[in-house]
Amino acid sequence: MKRIKAICLLALALCLGAACAAADDYGTAVIDGRSSSRVHLRAEPTKNSDSLGLYFTGTEVTCKSDPNGDWVEVKIGRERGYMMSDYLKTGDAADRVTPRFKKGTVTAKNWARLRKGPSTEYQFICKVNHGTTVTIMGETHEHWYYVKAGKEVGFISGSLVSMQGSTSSSSSGSASSGTTSTASWKTAYRNYLLADDEAGSMTYALLYIDNNDVPELAIHSGAEAGGCRILTHHNGRLDVLQTSRLHFTYVERGGLLNNNDGHMGYYYDNVYAIKDGFWRLAAYGEYHGDGQWDEAQQRYVCDTYFFNGKQTTQAGYAQALAQVYPQAGYKEPVFAYSYAEILRLLE
Repeated sequence: MKRIKAICLLALALCLGAACAAADDYGTAVIDGRSSSRVHLRAEPTKNSDSLGLYFTGTEVTCKSDPNGDWVEVKIGRERGYMMSDYLKTGDAADRVTPRFKKGTVTAKNWARLRKGPSTEYQFICKVNHGTTVTIMGETHEHWYYVKAGKEVGFISGSLVSMQGSTSSSSSGSASSGTTSTASWKTAYRNYLLADDEAGSMTYALLYIDNNDVPELAIHSGAEAGGCRILTHHNGRLDVLQTSRLHFTYVERGGLLNNNDGHMGYYYDNVYAIKDGFWRLAAYGEYHGDGQWDEAQQRYVCDTYFFNGKQTTQAGYAQALAQVYPQAGYKEPVFAYSYAEILRLLE
């Protein structure tokens, strides 16, 4: 009798566990940022909470709370946080969402590890070879990309993937962008900002990067995972560059920008050039290891270096970078304008 009673209690516990698990799962939803291509995953159900990452429109999430509430607890891979229900679509509405993913290229020397979560502590799923094109669906605040590689989905360190810049056809080709052939640069920039739901919380700069009289508009997201967006306007066409993390420098009227940043032992230089009104990746490098800060070089000194996918030395890296981007005379952006101020300037 005792054995039968124990078995019954075990069965009851398993049923209750299954019921609790089911109660914690409200199905799936798809992110729809509407006028904004990416949506914050928040640590708490409030806009003032820390951002755990930014995920592109079209990314599927698992709802862990009622999707009809103001805020929904969601799970993306092994990441868990909160999103506003206004930016989530379920059922038939989810099928009508047009994804706004980015493409990226794996730049690791041989291959990168795709993991179940955004850390080296998470389980290794598979190897993704150097040069492989992946679909980037999001980025965590620790600079790990949430990607689809073939049939597998997981996280890869952002230092091992080069995100391709947005082009006008994918990020600014809609009517809401205001980028018709006759639109002025002020109108195009202003309409772009007015269509962005989160633009009011950001800061702005006008920079002269390419060699013409139309400035580039730089948008500082305020969060490392959000990075910066730099808009350029040419012949009525708008093109948008999305940086990885926040830091970049630029060569005034030289048409060059270096998104050089890093985190926790992984650092990189992504050099972009403006050519015929479009942002183009000109060169990319990465270095990692237990780096020590070098004040003279204003960067970390590490053990392992790669430039354009090929392993090199620290000196070789510096020489290769200097050939595509000057090591003196570049400028740091100053984000001096609020949302209201930049809109007034663009009137």
